[in-house]
Amino acid sequence: VTIVSDGRWLDMSTADASYQIRSSLAVQPEYEAVMGLEMVAGSFISESDVEQQNRVLAISEETAMILFGSAEAAVGETIFGSVPVIQEGRNRPVLGKEAFTVVGVFATPEDLERELYGIGDVLMPLGISMRPGFDAAMDPAAYLVGRLVNDSVEAAEARIRATLEVEYGEETLIGVWEGNGNRPEPIIDQVRRAASSFVLAINVLGIVILIASSIGVFSVMLVEVLGRMREIGLRRALGASQWDIRRFFTGQALYYTLLGGAIGVGLAFLFYPVIGQSMLPFFEQTGISASVISLSSPGLVPIAFALGAAVVVGTLFGFFPAVSASRTPIVEAIREDAA
Repeated sequence: VTIVSDGRWLDMSTADASYQIRSSLAVQPEYEAVMGLEMVAGSFISESDVEQQNRVLAISEETAMILFGSAEAAVGETIFGSVPVIQEGRNRPVLGKEAFTVVGVFATPEDLERELYGIGDVLMPLGISMRPGFDAAMDPAAYLVGRLVNDSVEAAEARIRATLEVEYGEETLIGVWEGNGNRPEPIIDQVRRAASSFVLAINVLGIVILIASSIGVFSVMLVEVLGRMREIGLRRALGASQWDIRRFFTGQALYYTLLGGAIGVGLAFLFYPVIGQSMLPFFEQTGISASVISLSSPGLVPIAFALGAAVVVGTLFGFFPAVSASRTPIVEAIREDAA
């Protein structure tokens, strides 16, 4: 768990140019572990930086590349930020330019992860804009961020509420959210709804295709049975049971189903990257970047499930003509073919 607050930066500048800032946060040293940040140059904000309110920054690698050309070159450089400053004789802060030194650069998180959890591009010590002498944790814009491991948000929220109500009373107002709390609606919910709608549409389409293919197997087997009525009659006359006839034609239906399934799996591996690339705009609208989607080949579990469903349904549809053929009287089967 760590405390996070808005960095309140409106823009930033170097000795050469001024830039708009995407997001800035005031954080504690624990923020690095909570968000799983990976340092690529320098070091993260320390506890002494927070206690002494040092004007230091940890910035993303993308920001370092834009400002200074590389992560290594950014360490030790100065960035000027427009921040609220408390001046002598004033009760309210005013905007002013202050110099901050870059002490570390962390690997830029994936776009989805950054949007979901509100990871900042510019991180500074917590309480940097507060009046000297005040506890940094008393920042009115501060909130708690925690990482859950093998737990649900609902269970964690219940424990948080129970603990704080015992400590401060039942009238304490508590807000708990999953993902980025700076958004009116957490983007993680938007992603889940979009993904659920997409999966539902694909599943419905898959069921329609499966039923259509099974009807095709049924039609093929029906034509096969009608064209081999005399053979069926002769098999029955030579001692074949109804079960033998059903097993023979069901086996043929299984063969056709497996053949079609194998062709479908081959086409899936062939066209999966192409279709995946065409679907990227949809995923990008939900905040999912291409780097978190596997476009090399479909997963083995979906392939096995689809092939299994095709075999079961196709064999079942092929079983019905086999039952009809096995129940045809021997004399009628031979006479019908001879006619």
